[in-house]
Amino acid sequence: MFDDCDDLSHDECMQLIEKAKEMGLKPFGEDWRKEMDMHPLFMDKIPQEVIDGEIDRKKWPMLAAHLDMMYGDDEDLEGNAQSYKEDGNTEYKKGTPEGFHKAIISYSEGLAQNSSNTLLNAQLYCNRAAAQFSIGNFRRATHDSEKALELEPTYMKAISRGALAQNKLGNRSSVIEWCDKGLAIDKQNKDLINMKLKAAQVFL
Repeated sequence: MFDDCDDLSHDECMQLIEKAKEMGLKPFGEDWRKEMDMHPLFMDKIPQEVIDGEIDRKKWPMLAAHLDMMYGDDEDLEGNAQSYKEDGNTEYKKGTPEGFHKAIISYSEGLAQNSSNTLLNAQLYCNRAAAQFSIGNFRRATHDSEKALELEPTYMKAISRGALAQNKLGNRSSVIEWCDKGLAIDKQNKDLINMKLKAAQVFL
């Protein structure tokens, strides 16, 4: 699943196993086939609940442990969140479905750090909205755009992404509302002006 898994040393692999044990999973027990499928080195696809933006650490202990090894510093929540954001941006820029899915995982883990940096958290929500949009999850993209705006009410990128997501869903009145939010901040925003005009034509 992760491109750098093949580079793990024996000691790092053992650390993964120990972390998994602490989370309640006994690697390679009676249900070893199921456990192998849940291991980040061997899973064929990203779990749906992870795509949805949450990682159940009890259900996916090896995946959670792998992410912790990549970024884990319990005392630097903001630094961890920033690292997840940068990793997510790298995956997103690949422009592939797998890259978008991996980006969602990284942005979600960045938010899970509960950093006190509201701008960083807003960026994580906004970036996750873009990744969700890219795989056709327009409602989730709208939700993440809304969460970004709760943290940073004048975040124009989040407003644009919310409007685009609602446009894809065909909610013209909602598109106009989103555009009006942005135009109240930037009256000259051509993208929002054009989007609002197209949405308004439906009501003429």
